[in-house]
Amino acid sequence: MAGLTNGCGACGGFWRWFKPPHKNFFVKECNRHDEAYGIGGTPADRKKADCQLFFDMVDKSVSYYRGRKTLSLWWFVTLSFAYYYAVRCFGKRRFKNIPTEERN
Repeated sequence: MAGLTNGCGACGGFWRWFKPPHKNFFVKECNRHDEAYGIGGTPADRKKADCQLFFDMVDKSVSYYRGRKTLSLWWFVTLSFAYYYAVRCFGKRRFKNIPTEERN
């Protein structure tokens, strides 16, 4: 899987200059998402990968901020949704689409 991950943020185009907030906090979750995009599949597989990114980010946020500042936890859960929304809106071109009949 080498070369398929870049952490959080866009690989190319205009958005490559934008560095998402707290990208280092979520690097493991983003790399796992990048790997799923590299494996590819159907549109349903893409949605599953994007949802998994969101759930992984929320899990990390809750684990890290549990018992700490409530506002910080709220902020990181909100960021998790923003990341999810961004990949749903802008990530389609990076997903490796594989028709169902070719996957068998």
